[in-house]
Amino acid sequence: MAEIYQRAIIMSKKVSVIMGGTSSEREISLISGQTVAQALKTAGYQVGTIDIILFTIFAKVFPSRFNLYKLRSYSSIPNV
Repeated sequence: MAEIYQRAIIMSKKVSVIMGGTSSEREISLISGQTVAQALKTAGYQVGTIDIILFTIFAKVFPSRFNLYKLRSYSSIPNV
């Protein structure tokens, strides 16, 4: 019974993986971020991915309407 309960807790968790960036390691970050996201999905999590460059662009274009607390609005899964 405890195992079923623990599995239910894991299945209800939602996470976002932030990846990308502007350094020369951007492509590696995107690849490893997707790998992490896939592993989390396999483990039963709902996973959203966020490219930090897009996050930065949105923040600059909409500074008064965008902040970290609204990050879930730009994730690929709702209500993260």
